[in-house]
Amino acid sequence: GKSQTKSILTPSSTLEVNFDMEQGSLVADGADLVFVYVKGGKDEVTLSLSGPWTIIGDGEDIEANPVEVDERTKIATFLVQTTTTPGKIVATAKSGGGTASASVTSPWWTRYTI
Repeated sequence: GKSQTKSILTPSSTLEVNFDMEQGSLVADGADLVFVYVKGGKDEVTLSLSGPWTIIGDGEDIEANPVEVDERTKIATFLVQTTTTPGKIVATAKSGGGTASASVTSPWWTRYTI
């Protein structure tokens, strides 16, 4: 599938941040959602965003951030949503002393172009 990934090796771990871009590009309409998968985390992963996006459930009582790493898949999963402001998002994951980031842009003009 289509994803954007950047991994950074740190002394304690290698984290990999992936945006699930199977649907194509995202629209800054306040409704588009994308999963962010973090591989290589230790126990739990904290995700921070810069740009016009929000983490669904962040700051609520549903424990959406930080997320425990799934014991079977070794992946932490986050759901993020666009706002009505187009722009670049940078997702930065931290876990066990390691850090990794990835970015993607949400244009406003079309939904199905990459």
